[in-house]
Amino acid sequence: MFSRENISFKLHRNIDHNLWVYVYLLVHLLNTPEDMMNGVESMIFSKFKNQDISWMPINTAKALSARSQSEEKTVEIHIARLEENVGKLQTLLEKSEAKKPNK
Repeated sequence: MFSRENISFKLHRNIDHNLWVYVYLLVHLLNTPEDMMNGVESMIFSKFKNQDISWMPINTAKALSARSQSEEKTVEIHIARLEENVGKLQTLLEKSEAKKPNK
């Protein structure tokens, strides 16, 4: 599936589903009093205690699903901000170059 979508499974596994994140989450839950957990933590911990792994993403990948319009809009916003910041950096660089004494 990943190769058809031109997505690196290794990158997906290391970034989107890094095993250590799940280990850290479970250690956190094991060290958090149940009355101090939020709703998601309580749900995951309850399923973990019952050996129910349905809370884990198995045979699913956000990277494989089509981007929604809101995600595309978010990307467009980030690109616009990045372009704006590049423009600002270019202006600052030009100003600093203009202030340098001629040799």
